[in-house]
Amino acid sequence: MPRPAPTIRPAPILAALALAAGCAHAASTGSTALLRITGSQGGTGFGDFVSDAGALGTSYRFFVEVPPGTAQLAIDVFDADVGAGGTAEDAGNRDRLRNAFNSTTAYRLFQPDGTQVTTGSTPALQFAQGTASAPAGADNAWLNFYTRSNPPAGHWRIEVDASAAVTTGDDVNAFGLRAHDGNSGSGGTELDVYAENLVQIGINPVPGTGSRSTVFNLHPYATHGCTVEANDFDADDDSALTVGGEVQRTAFANRDGGFSANFTGLSVNNVWAGDTMADGAFGTEGPSGSAINRDGNGIWTLNWRINEVAGDSANFVTLYVGEGATTPAPPPTANPQAGGFRIYLPTDGGAAPAKPYLTQRFFFGGVGPNPPVLGQTTRLDVVIEVVNPGAQAITFSAANLVSSRVGGTGNAGALYVGGSAVVTQGSVVAQPANNGTGLVT
Repeated sequence: MPRPAPTIRPAPILAALALAAGCAHAASTGSTALLRITGSQGGTGFGDFVSDAGALGTSYRFFVEVPPGTAQLAIDVFDADVGAGGTAEDAGNRDRLRNAFNSTTAYRLFQPDGTQVTTGSTPALQFAQGTASAPAGADNAWLNFYTRSNPPAGHWRIEVDASAAVTTGDDVNAFGLRAHDGNSGSGGTELDVYAENLVQIGINPVPGTGSRSTVFNLHPYATHGCTVEANDFDADDDSALTVGGEVQRTAFANRDGGFSANFTGLSVNNVWAGDTMADGAFGTEGPSGSAINRDGNGIWTLNWRINEVAGDSANFVTLYVGEGATTPAPPPTANPQAGGFRIYLPTDGGAAPAKPYLTQRFFFGGVGPNPPVLGQTTRLDVVIEVVNPGAQAITFSAANLVSSRVGGTGNAGALYVGGSAVVTQGSVVAQPANNGTGLVT
């Protein structure tokens, strides 16, 4: 690939990895950093853009990855009721009362083929409406939602719905999710769970003091594009981010640790905001020994701390992570939001799940000066690798391909040697013409 440019910038990864069911190692919200959705009449100013009747007015979407050969699938919900604990809810940092506990949440489950799973004769298992209809054992405890032996492999969808189609209440339902093989203890196998792709988090203050701090560990799966944007809605506390002290902080790190950032300039009342990270987050941007790398995609880490100090009220935030767009972030128009990444729940031990990723590296090809010199040709060999750290195989097909761009904008003077691509597995579907630029697929 002749290059008369004095410096070399690796080309952006443009391909999305649409992967089969991933490594079955663990995922759970746990029972402290709970997801929190608001009944449809709560108003977007309370932080929930998805459930609210005036915004998206739809359900949250979560998926359980069930690998082939799984003997049993069990899905549990923590604190599935809305308000059965009464005054203990706020003290325990769970459900939040507004006026009176009058809200319902529907949990629906769909097989990988889209067939809805029923619970007895009820197509949607609904927990709550105050204390009267809360199922036995639901409050402040894990309750089994669904169990099945020899489940079909694939991605099982869980819809968690507090929209106007389900409730006219305005309470906050704090809940947890986990999936496993029927043994939720240390001897069992946990199954990966991800949100696609909007998530609702938050905390209630300790009654009488207003103080509390909770860290939410989430793992966005960056699979396409060359920028990442973290988008959050209504992250303020009473319309000010710094009332009484630090209220919010987010910390990002990409898969290889080559990029990390803290963000405190989050969204204000009833507004979406975005923090865009440049393509440097995806890998080294200049010569480094014999190789230039672009390998920062894959599983990222998002640590989101909500810290309430004395005198503050509760705080609830909607967020998603996706390919970088604009700041402030445009409001989502659907769930899942176009361009958004899956957000995986952490393992039971608090770590990131193991997921495949794509790397692109440039090596000196033995022709011309190294490093390149302006006006002279240097050959670079481009190595594209799909790395699978998990136990489950990746299934490729005509609709499930990996592509990486060489040449083009940002690579002035780069020319491709046509027909030079070879693979150790699979086959080359397409590549640029001789002296061209474009995708190797």
